Amino acid sequence: MQAEAGKEIRSAGYHTQPARVHAGGLLSIATPSFVKARESSRRRACISNLQKTDGAKEQFALEARLLNGANVHLTHDLVARGYLKRRPACPSGGSYWASKVGQESACSIRGHDYDEN
Repeated sequence: MQAEAGKEIRSAGYHTQPARVHAGGLLSIATPSFVKARESSRRRACISNLQKTDGAKEQFALEARLLNGANVHLTHDLVARGYLKRRPACPSGGSYWASKVGQESACSIRGHDYDEN
């Protein structure tokens, strides 16, 4: 039996309504996947920034003849002297520090490090 949209259908004693797709239901299923994918993308971008920072730090250390363990400041040493065009920013809002020559640069957001690749 056919019915107009939104009207009930009665057939052989059963009472049914046309199926409706609820956008809220679909969003509740899809949202966790999008959030996880977005954070994963931000983490990869952050690690890429850390790798670029480490490359600039190593180049600076070679040219300045710094030994392992020497402090390197991200803004004063790497940006101001042209080893980086600008201070990198973590897509998740974390803070970077270049640390010392011979050590990996780091981000303040947990999980944004080389070990989590």
